[in-house]
Amino acid sequence: MKPRSTLVAVVAFVAMLGVAQPAHAIEFTLFKEHFTMNIIESMVTAYHGDIGPDLRVETDRSGRPTQQLRFADLVNRLNIDLQWRHVRLWTRFDTAVYMDRPAGACGPPATTEYVLRSRYCNKPFYGEKIALEYTSRNVEATLGDFYVSFGRGLVLSIRKLDELGIDTTLRGAKFVYRDGAFAMTLVAGFTNIQNVDQATGRFAADPNDFIGGGRTEYRFADKVNVGVHATGGIQHNNEATVQPVRKDFYMMYGGTIDAPKLTRWLGLYAEGAGQLTSVADVRKNAGAAYAALTGYFGHATLLLESKYYNDYQPWHSSVPSSYVEFAPIAYINPPTAERIVTELQAPIFSVGGIRARLDYRINPSVQLFVSTAYFEDVSQPNLPLRFNDPYGGAEFRWDRGSSHFFPSGGFRYEQDRSTGKLHQQIGHVEWDFTQHLPHGLSVESQGFVYIRKEDIITAVDKNGVTYNPTWTVGTAYAAIKWTPYVVAAFGYEWTTQPSGDRTKNFFNGSLQYNITTASSLRVFVGGNRGGLRCISGICRDFPAFSGARLELVVRL
Repeated sequence: MKPRSTLVAVVAFVAMLGVAQPAHAIEFTLFKEHFTMNIIESMVTAYHGDIGPDLRVETDRSGRPTQQLRFADLVNRLNIDLQWRHVRLWTRFDTAVYMDRPAGACGPPATTEYVLRSRYCNKPFYGEKIALEYTSRNVEATLGDFYVSFGRGLVLSIRKLDELGIDTTLRGAKFVYRDGAFAMTLVAGFTNIQNVDQATGRFAADPNDFIGGGRTEYRFADKVNVGVHATGGIQHNNEATVQPVRKDFYMMYGGTIDAPKLTRWLGLYAEGAGQLTSVADVRKNAGAAYAALTGYFGHATLLLESKYYNDYQPWHSSVPSSYVEFAPIAYINPPTAERIVTELQAPIFSVGGIRARLDYRINPSVQLFVSTAYFEDVSQPNLPLRFNDPYGGAEFRWDRGSSHFFPSGGFRYEQDRSTGKLHQQIGHVEWDFTQHLPHGLSVESQGFVYIRKEDIITAVDKNGVTYNPTWTVGTAYAAIKWTPYVVAAFGYEWTTQPSGDRTKNFFNGSLQYNITTASSLRVFVGGNRGGLRCISGICRDFPAFSGARLELVVRL
């Protein structure tokens, strides 16, 4: 089936939906009790073209190839959610079908070229998630797939990050009991990942790593919540290539103190954790601590965050490390105390430092903020690093809050502590702008510009001398919105990084039509710049995209 015929079929299906109507769940009475059915159909079909006039091979920061080849795909997710009385049953069925895929794709490892191994594997229809839940005033019980996090992620964090293509659940049993100030959570199961990486077409089987754990907490005087928790797990596949005597295992334990309103002007959160790991029959002990203080002083709010992680190792899945697309999947996520989108090239296993942020509201329409941070990282003994990360910004609102402008910027500097040499420096500027217009119209713009310099990026001047150049990367988008019907957007993404890549500028356009309040059709044509993308300390390299994409979301 050709990409064009696929697009025509999808458009024809959308046309059958008719004129936009409000979205409603399917509801009726069953045995004198209210029954609700929600169906969400999410489908993306795309043509992935080449970047530039020739095929190019991209690599991540470890030098592993993430080759971009021509192919067309159709990725579908069908969610069905049934609720009756205290019981809920929800399922998700996935589809991944590839058209015009390269010859020899998705063959056996022994005979298939590396860049095509486990890529473009047709999976017409398979069950991805399923769960049966029971919920009452004091009890919550789940059999099947569920998300779970203890504290702020130091000992367990299994969750969904759509921006990075991560959707990991624990498939097993979850039991939660609450009674007044007391609460308890018990979990056990095997890890279930999103098997298809949409950006590259790579397929990986579920790691099926076993994890069990529990948490108890008690609230004192309606002000202080104290909790203790522990988790442990056995890896389905060992990390070492040489088979060790024992299976790799991880065990984490710790506690939290959470008092968001300890006094009228002070909030407190603290978490400590210990870690015992056995990888390739080598045992290690480690520790971690994180704390945050929030002070409220009239128009001003002061946040102080600190962290100290002593060789606190990440708990990765047992998906083969050669599948770089799935490398960001982990079962813990220690707080970074950094901006959500900070690009963390260095590990965060052995790091300590502090961050301070001051927010000041001048009036209901204007708020200013400034932040600074200092961290030291010894995760890589041959490259001990120090980070300085000051930034600031403002929030301006007008038209009764329907229009706004949020500018921000700063300068992050990372250097080798032992030599003082540059590791990385980034000057950054970000903005988010919306201007409300009559008749439901508005104009919007978002984007950022990074001015970068890194020790691993080099160039040669006209005299043949190698040096570290400064370059920029950026994204700028403008949109016209007619609420709630149509959004038209235009984008420009670029990089001036010295490299052999021919494509430096990426232009794109998109048009979204909201069929109902919860259903939409979006067409995207053009390109996106590849590179590192990070969310709260979890990072992955994405390949660049050039082509066309059709996205359909229908909720019944």
